[in-house]
Amino acid sequence: MRLFRKLAALAAAAGIVIGTAAPVRAMTFFYGETPIDLRMDALQEMIEEVRENYKDETAMDDIFLGIYKGLFSSLGDPWTEFVTPVEAPPGTNFITNDVDEVYEGIGIVIRKTDGGLRISSVVSGSPAFQAGIHSGDYILKVGPVDVTEMTSEEAAQLIRGTSGSSVTLTVDRDGDVKVFEVIRQVIRTDTVAAEMLDDGIGYIRIRSFSAGTADCFAEEYDKLAAQGAKGIVLDLRGNGGGSVEQAVSVADHLIHRNGVISIFKRQGEVIETVHSTADDFANLPVVCLVDHNTASASELLTAALKDHKAATVAGETTYGKGVAQFIGSGGKGNYFKLSIYYFLSPKGNDIDGVGIQPDVAIYNQSERSEEEIAAIRASMAPINEEKKYYAGQSGLNVYGVQQRLQAMGYDAAPTGVMDAKTVAALKLLQAEAGACPYGGLDYCTLGIVKDKFDAWCSPASEDAALAKALELLK
Repeated sequence: MRLFRKLAALAAAAGIVIGTAAPVRAMTFFYGETPIDLRMDALQEMIEEVRENYKDETAMDDIFLGIYKGLFSSLGDPWTEFVTPVEAPPGTNFITNDVDEVYEGIGIVIRKTDGGLRISSVVSGSPAFQAGIHSGDYILKVGPVDVTEMTSEEAAQLIRGTSGSSVTLTVDRDGDVKVFEVIRQVIRTDTVAAEMLDDGIGYIRIRSFSAGTADCFAEEYDKLAAQGAKGIVLDLRGNGGGSVEQAVSVADHLIHRNGVISIFKRQGEVIETVHSTADDFANLPVVCLVDHNTASASELLTAALKDHKAATVAGETTYGKGVAQFIGSGGKGNYFKLSIYYFLSPKGNDIDGVGIQPDVAIYNQSERSEEEIAAIRASMAPINEEKKYYAGQSGLNVYGVQQRLQAMGYDAAPTGVMDAKTVAALKLLQAEAGACPYGGLDYCTLGIVKDKFDAWCSPASEDAALAKALELLK
């Protein structure tokens, strides 16, 4: 009896309950290449064990919902998940997490990142735009609800609502917390917009790829060519992707020879290679503008244009989402997203987790006020040490550079140590500037950081990227 009491006390301290009310069967968990039928038998036994011996009654629907969610989350892919009707607001585009062409909301596209829920783009003229919300802001709260740990779909459900109603967003803008009250409206987002700019340069912006995008693009492109356009600026900044098929069709319109547009790869094997048709479209010089929010299908298009030299790619290194999703129905309003293949550039280069480096690096100016820029500059550590730093070393210059990199959207936390993320961010920065991308912090790289940060802090009186594109086409 004394021994049992001692064991019981130890078990209680460890959070283990000893009892004899119901015998618990030993369960088998298979490993390796065990046939699936044996695994399914073991799963059935485990479900029966839970239903018979769990402290509360359990519904079979709830159990299997947990199984489905666990199946998709176990893959460790941020783009693969099982979504219930509660989690998926009506009108959500499951492939890109972007908005549909017509919906009721405030006009923002949000994306889940390591830093939280980031606003990747704001629809021009939308309620969010008029309220002063910026791309790059991180959403902290929707009304009183903390959304920092939510998925983008869960947060979108809270943000959307009936036209005319209001929603309050609390955001973090470079460490400065701001609160906006926004009135929801019906948002109409045409995926393609075009106009003729000065000096006979045509401008086409593709906001996302959905049904009809490629046809609309072809119509606008041919219309500008017929008006005598000397060149085309193709603006893919902030384009989070969408239909791969539509992006391929746009690439086919701009690549004027037979060749590979994209390579699709699954489980280490090439499953399909998509080729251009070399149709007889107008052949105009093109500058393709990209930024850190150019992602997915828009990266497929960018990679095709770059590899075929069908356009000069200008701007910033793209997001790096080189995977495509399949959308399936799980019944009763449930859906699942499953990443089904990687897409590679025509030359076989990886896009996922890497992004596409521009041919010409352009650092666009900030959308922030002079007061906000002054506050950001004041918060930065100086970077005036006459010393070089390499992987694993630490110092004040490293900390100051990391602060600037993070402010500009690079994945580099201010630790003061030349860690792996900082080295990777410096490699990207060096490549964008045409320097040797080796990841060290030498005097040349320090100058590149200073120049880019100064450009990023410049007043947004001019779209520097667009101005550079026009210069390249003259």
